[in-house]
Amino acid sequence: MTIINEDEILSSAIAHYGEPAQVLKCIEELAELQIELIQSLDTMLNEENKPWCHLHQIEQEARCIWHWTQEINQKDITMYDDIQVGKVVSELADVSITTSQMIKLFTTPEEFEKAKQAKLTRLADRMNGKYNPGGDCGSIGDDETFEDIHGPVDDKPVQQKAHELMEGGHIGDDSQ
Repeated sequence: MTIINEDEILSSAIAHYGEPAQVLKCIEELAELQIELIQSLDTMLNEENKPWCHLHQIEQEARCIWHWTQEINQKDITMYDDIQVGKVVSELADVSITTSQMIKLFTTPEEFEKAKQAKLTRLADRMNGKYNPGGDCGSIGDDETFEDIHGPVDDKPVQQKAHELMEGGHIGDDSQ
């Protein structure tokens, strides 16, 4: 397998899609990761330990975030508040550390690198107009929806919360 230039592809993606779009993409991917981890944790815990986790509520909030990323108008995003940048960097460090732990828990470094290379290849192909959904990189096709990947979302409160976020609400803020 040919190793591709990760830094070049990542920089090209930011330039190609724009900073706000890539911030939204990160939020979307983190929400998807959160949902998959919740579903994995749900199978790991025995019944007596599940109630303290509130897994269902957390999963609904992650689904809500995912829907919000699909609806937000990227032109409404203003970038680079200096204080917020510092907070983001701190949280990125936390995510990097915990993501590294999840790689150890769920796969091998070699298998992770193989999946990462496939995703980077897919990203490069998309930017070059060569992406073939359902092709040989084993990744999700553009024609698949969130529901195809994570199951149906027929829960009106999730969609309602997504719309509240669009109107300036906050996740978990049930007051009206």
